[in-house]
Amino acid sequence: MKRRLITGFATAALLSSAAVPVTNSLSSSLAPHYAATHVAEAALSASQNSFLQSAIPQAQAAAYKYGVYPSVMLAQAILESGWGQSQLAQAPNYNLFGIKGSYNGQSVNMNTGEYGSNGYYNTNAQFRKYPNYQASFEDNGAVIRNNPQYYINVWLENAASYRQATAGLKAYATAPNYTAQLNSIIAAYNLNQYDPQISYVNQAATAKRAVAVYNWPTDPSVAKQTGTLKAGQRVTVTEYITNYNGSKFAKTNYGWIDASALGSTSKPISGSGNTSSNKNTSSTTTTYKEVKAKGKVQINYKPGYDIAVWNQPGGHTTGAMLRHGTTWLYSAYAVVNGQKWYKVGTNQWIMAKYTAAPGTVKNINNITQPKSENDTSKVQMTKERSVAYINYKPGYGIAVWSQPGKGAIKGKYLPHGSSWKTYGYAYVNSHKWYNLGGNQWIDSEYVSTSRVTKTENAVKPKATSQVTKVTGTAKINYIDGYGVLVWSEPGSKATKKYLPSGSHWKFFGMTWIKGEAWYNLGGNQWVPAKYLLIQK
Repeated sequence: MKRRLITGFATAALLSSAAVPVTNSLSSSLAPHYAATHVAEAALSASQNSFLQSAIPQAQAAAYKYGVYPSVMLAQAILESGWGQSQLAQAPNYNLFGIKGSYNGQSVNMNTGEYGSNGYYNTNAQFRKYPNYQASFEDNGAVIRNNPQYYINVWLENAASYRQATAGLKAYATAPNYTAQLNSIIAAYNLNQYDPQISYVNQAATAKRAVAVYNWPTDPSVAKQTGTLKAGQRVTVTEYITNYNGSKFAKTNYGWIDASALGSTSKPISGSGNTSSNKNTSSTTTTYKEVKAKGKVQINYKPGYDIAVWNQPGGHTTGAMLRHGTTWLYSAYAVVNGQKWYKVGTNQWIMAKYTAAPGTVKNINNITQPKSENDTSKVQMTKERSVAYINYKPGYGIAVWSQPGKGAIKGKYLPHGSSWKTYGYAYVNSHKWYNLGGNQWIDSEYVSTSRVTKTENAVKPKATSQVTKVTGTAKINYIDGYGVLVWSEPGSKATKKYLPSGSHWKFFGMTWIKGEAWYNLGGNQWVPAKYLLIQK
């Protein structure tokens, strides 16, 4: 399947693909009292939030039906459709995944950018046309499940985490960094909180009623029945998958069954040591008792360094890291082999030995990682979480600095009117600077504490058709390897041209349409200001 160009990725990409939205209304899987991501966190726009809230239940339903990760589906939909804003994704096409061909005889011809043996090129292709988004989600699930020669490692039963699943999607797209992009989106918006819970066990159980046995942990309409367990029949259970709707699959030595058919007295097999090998990882997973408890802990490791987050006590690491000195909420704890663990989110655990009571860990104000163990230079920051609204000039951005007043970070700008999370502030020579996480600072002179309209500090044209003459050079600021769409009119009449990320273009004017700035690149060629970095 070929990879097509998209438009519409959030301004979070300006600083880091691991940004977490300010306005995200979703319940965070990790629940920080003080964030530890150390990256600037961009606001989720109203349209992005609306798209995500609509997509989540549809992705979960389709993912349950076909036995895949909802987080991966959501990330694909966001990346492929530009948060549902691409022409292919909108009515009447509803194609969120860039799947080619026809659906029930329906298709649409589109221009697309792809990678081939000779590099990047443009071409026309037929894409599937759907009656609604749910059909698009389900068709994507069907493609993944019904093509094992390409996607068997994406299946829920074969991937111990979403990262393993995305690694199995290499055949899905021609873009060389497709997997990394999906992982970044999932981490940025905490999408894995919508994934089912997977646990690996080694238990003896008894069927309390007759139950069908299937070859896959999917909806029965998708799986194939391979047998039937009789009431009273003994089985060995090695894996459980608990879905968003409360249903639960159990993997037995006969195949996959509805876990509700098993007796409630399931217990570890005698002599097993209460552990079982996880065939998807090199680690060993352990059965444990989760004790409900609420509290806060502060990471106590080493200034400038992180501790790992695990999928379960004694399981395997998830890839997420928590910074020394930061404080996190926990909802439960467990003790495994004498070692205590805290639960800081769905399938997210940390070792208690690397934590302390909040407020007891020293050097939390040491934002800059020491150059050596003897380097005592510090930036004294007052901790205070808030939101900063960039108030500069429409179409332009302010610089991000590695230290207050020192080391402007090349290529990093925050656009006028955007909003960003802050974690504290510091004064240097009596001038205030806001911290966006880690070594990222912005000048308070260009920050407002209330929402900024995109017309502040500039004269907005009286009519949307009026063009203000302004010249300069802009750099396309999007996703590496991809491009943004060129429009023949601001906000309407998209062309078939794309400008690759990182390329530079001259502009000759700007205008406003429905509160959004657009730059003219000559003639009938317009690009949204949100995808540009103004060079001069």
